[in-house]
Amino acid sequence: MDDREKLDRIVAAESPFQKYIVQLIVLIFIAGGGWVTLANVNALAEDNKQAIESEAQKTNEIDKKLIRIETTQEQMKKQLEQAARTAQENQRKLDQILNKLEDD
Repeated sequence: MDDREKLDRIVAAESPFQKYIVQLIVLIFIAGGGWVTLANVNALAEDNKQAIESEAQKTNEIDKKLIRIETTQEQMKKQLEQAARTAQENQRKLDQILNKLEDD
C-alpha cells in the first residue's frame, strides 16, 4: 500500500459522515431506549395507580363492613345488658315469691 492509499483511507475515516455516523446511531439507539424505558415507567405507574385505587375501594368497603359489625355488636351488647337486668328483676321476683311461700 502506498502513501497515497493510506492517506485516502485516513481522509475517508476522518470525514464527518464516517466519523460521526456511529455516534449518531448510538445516540439514536440510546434515545429510543430512553423513550421505551420512559413509556414502560409510565405504564407501570398507571398500573400502580389503578391498583392503589382498587385497594382504596376495597379498604373503604372493609371499613363500611367493620362499622356495621361494630354497630351490631353494640346493639347486641345493649340487648344482653337489658336481658341481664331483666333476669335479675325476675330473680328478685322469684325470690320474693319463694319467701312469701315459705312464710305461709
